[in-house]
Amino acid sequence: MEVIFCEDFKKIDSFLLKNTPGDFYRYFRLSKWTNFISAFFNFKFFSLAIEENNELLAFFPVFLIKSKIFKNHFISIPFCGCGGGIIVKKGSNPGDFISIFLDKIKELAKEKKVEFIQIRGVEEKY
Repeated sequence: MEVIFCEDFKKIDSFLLKNTPGDFYRYFRLSKWTNFISAFFNFKFFSLAIEENNELLAFFPVFLIKSKIFKNHFISIPFCGCGGGIIVKKGSNPGDFISIFLDKIKELAKEKKVEFIQIRGVEEKY
């Protein structure tokens, strides 16, 4: 499995709505919200995903926030206390994808000179 940058926001939105029923925080991961945050605050959005046979298996939203005061950092969902963790296809185990996403985030962090990474909304330990 490999992490890709998924730019097909319609596909991501459909995946989120299908795989997070009853989750209020899913709305903070949808493209309308992420595009608004990116544009309004000038944060770079990375839509990390794992696909197999052109089907999304897992999605991990992360924003790059550049700050002279707080240093450059990644945050899963800005301005939300939770709801920014890894989202997986129904029936899948998030633990199967965590190390794959974290390896990609670490790689991106070095490339973007990020000081720290904040992942919000992780409800379980894997």
